[in-house]
Amino acid sequence: MELSIELYCQKPIFIKSDNYIRVNLRIRGLVYPETTGEDRYQFGGFLLSGKRLGGLARKCSYDHSSFYAGLGTVEAKPGKYTNVSENDLAGLALILETNIISNPGELKDFMGMKITIDKGKSFSVPFARPDIDISWNSQNRYVIPLDGFLTKKLVST
Repeated sequence: MELSIELYCQKPIFIKSDNYIRVNLRIRGLVYPETTGEDRYQFGGFLLSGKRLGGLARKCSYDHSSFYAGLGTVEAKPGKYTNVSENDLAGLALILETNIISNPGELKDFMGMKITIDKGKSFSVPFARPDIDISWNSQNRYVIPLDGFLTKKLVST
């Protein structure tokens, strides 16, 4: 199946120059570099609720010239799709590294993810949901297991 994951703001988030978000997938205990998505912000400002912060499988850098002045709000580019076998769902996790959020409580409060499967079925998942587990692996690094959640969603659709 093709899978895309994008991070979005649940509440407005203030970003500073040199803030970043890096995400990738851990499948069967291994992090796959081809799934790495990185977004670097080279300016200060607010990302509004519902706006994209980052996504899988591409690298982007943003400065003031990246956005058309007066023609919309700041938002990261869409994530790309990556192939994941349904057999790989067991143990599938999202690895999130960022210097924007400093602890799991803030992460749950301020962010969520949008998961799209096979370029059509998509659902938004606020990190504040009780069935979303977030491990604080080290400073600026979080692990979010997706296997149980995705399996339930695939069975129900």
